[in-house]
Amino acid sequence: MDKNPNTRSYNLKTSTALCNLSDDITEIINSHFAQPASNVQSFSGNSNVNRRQVVETKIWLAIILTLSKKKNYQDNLLYNNWRHDAEDSEKIITAGGQTFKVNPEAVFYVNEVLIKRPQLINRLGRMPTAIHQLLECYLKQSWNAAWLQSAIERFFNRAENTVDMFFKPVADSLSAQRKKLGDNYSKVSASRLAEFGPYCLTVNDNLLYVAEELTLADVFTAIPAPIKPQDFLRRSKITGEPNSAERLKGVIDALNARYGLLVSCGLDPKKWLHQYDDEEKNLLKFADQELRQLAKLIKNVKTAERSAFKTLAAWDEATCFKTTFNELKAMPKIGAKKPGKTYAGFETAEQCYQFYTVFVKAAVVFSDDENIAESDNKLISIINMSCKKTEDIYNAINLGESAQASFVSEPALDQDDAETLLNLPDVYPGLFNPVTEYTWKFINDDIENAGLHGKQALYLLKNPNLKQVIKAHPQLGYADLSDQQLLIRLRDELVAIITQQLAGNLNDQ
Repeated sequence: MDKNPNTRSYNLKTSTALCNLSDDITEIINSHFAQPASNVQSFSGNSNVNRRQVVETKIWLAIILTLSKKKNYQDNLLYNNWRHDAEDSEKIITAGGQTFKVNPEAVFYVNEVLIKRPQLINRLGRMPTAIHQLLECYLKQSWNAAWLQSAIERFFNRAENTVDMFFKPVADSLSAQRKKLGDNYSKVSASRLAEFGPYCLTVNDNLLYVAEELTLADVFTAIPAPIKPQDFLRRSKITGEPNSAERLKGVIDALNARYGLLVSCGLDPKKWLHQYDDEEKNLLKFADQELRQLAKLIKNVKTAERSAFKTLAAWDEATCFKTTFNELKAMPKIGAKKPGKTYAGFETAEQCYQFYTVFVKAAVVFSDDENIAESDNKLISIINMSCKKTEDIYNAINLGESAQASFVSEPALDQDDAETLLNLPDVYPGLFNPVTEYTWKFINDDIENAGLHGKQALYLLKNPNLKQVIKAHPQLGYADLSDQQLLIRLRDELVAIITQQLAGNLNDQ
């Protein structure tokens, strides 16, 4: 049975959590930037650069603390780090001379989701993005009535111009952001910039170019304090201009989309949020549509599992998973005449179930069960790489890649770990035959270059000792294979060994 708590959260009220987050951030904005009319004259504003930096730090600290303390976010929004010990569930951060205990996932969520720079999408045309509209909304909420004339639109052949003093602090902040971004924006933004001109903030006779892509941090820094106290999210549909909380909710929804999909699939966002295809670095390993399909597949299997337990019916997860996969794959996509060649990024049910077993279920070995061998933990600690196709799963065993900066949450393997890994066939002799045992030890003997690919694969094929092992065991059928067929078979067999071992541990729980 799958013990990953994140896959069970598929039906929980994540949307409600996002609504609450919008209101909580709005309350934080009010506490730092808003003042009632009676206090406006005594408010010091945020035109001072140093004060702006202090305020921004306090805002993001307050958001991290809010995400860390409220159970609603732990249950319905953040990824549950069930693969780590309880003592690793808290992180100490220091700000303003004070120390705070926070949830590490909350820190990750703020750094990698909320402060992420959303890219422009095709269908917008010349329209401003949701985050530009949020900025415009905050500008109009200033107690200075002149800001009511704020508008952010694309224009050609307009010159920047700062006429009024009230405009200068915000103009300085937005100019710095645009300079910092430079040309590091998406191809869609570049196309729209060439077609319709840059985004321009106009307030009466004042005009300023605005960065093509903004972050929430950019928006908060540019708020012209003091502003009017902001209303919270309106729960019922009301005609008229959306308030700032509703604009903020739209931005948060967009920023959270991929993170939420990964959580619903039981995949750790720390490893999968920015995973790119090895061949095409600009393409994510899983497109968002593929994650939606995987989440639907897992949801359907979970529903069938609950039904089987309620009715005491026989339950075979592998059979149900593969049957459900084939049923979903056979359904044509909306607007398509034929089903696609893949579903959730996989061509076959077997490939998808192997992935599910290794990357969604397998981490149960990180539990506190004392009966789990230490070597199991070593094995799981290196199965943290991304893979989509069956033959790619072997890359999960590549020690040389496991120490990359993008996987800093995983400890690098020391010499003892390497020896444990090297001796895995001795720990599980029944899983290996003489050829797979030799191959395993050969590719893991060199920590820096481990893996069945590239030069290592060529060295293996040319190794006379491997040829002798194959020749000594003709009944295994390796001798009749071409080099390419041999590599593919060895990869598939090693993947099957890992999957079998992990599935066996799960069934023993």
